[in-house]
Amino acid sequence: CGVIEPLAGAEIVTLGRYPGFGGADTVRGMMLEKQVGSSSVHFKGMLTGLEPSVTGGWHVHTGYSCASGSAVGGHYFDGLTADPWTADNTNYQSDARGVARIDKLMPEFSLYSGVRAVYGRDLVVHQASGPRSGCGYLPMGEVVLPPPPSPPAPPPPLIGASAAVRIGALPA
Repeated sequence: CGVIEPLAGAEIVTLGRYPGFGGADTVRGMMLEKQVGSSSVHFKGMLTGLEPSVTGGWHVHTGYSCASGSAVGGHYFDGLTADPWTADNTNYQSDARGVARIDKLMPEFSLYSGVRAVYGRDLVVHQASGPRSGCGYLPMGEVVLPPPPSPPAPPPPLIGASAAVRIGALPA
């Protein structure tokens, strides 16, 4: 499933295993979704855990949760006459290690509001043979903050030296 992290006009979707997917590979990845102009979204990222050396698809779906397969829905293209998330338009090509890079501008979509906003919707990765194997989303209204950094380690003790501290009034 996915975790959101704010990033100046863009959002990061983290991807994991699709609910109920029983394949041997576990899809992982990150996708940066960024608004471009008033009616396009740029998708850029990397997927791992894919089948090696294949072509498969990735798409934005109608759902808002990766908790169950029934919550994911189908391709999201509300109001368009043709589905822009076809395999010819949003394919990935994995290398011999099962890694693929994504870099795609999708016109007629928006990130937050306006024409076909994708914010909060599921992003799904399909295997080459068709089954859904990965899922990620931007949880609407949630803010996930990273844990605070660990405090610095104390300095090492001085070896072979002694020190005395006297507390009292300073001389006039």
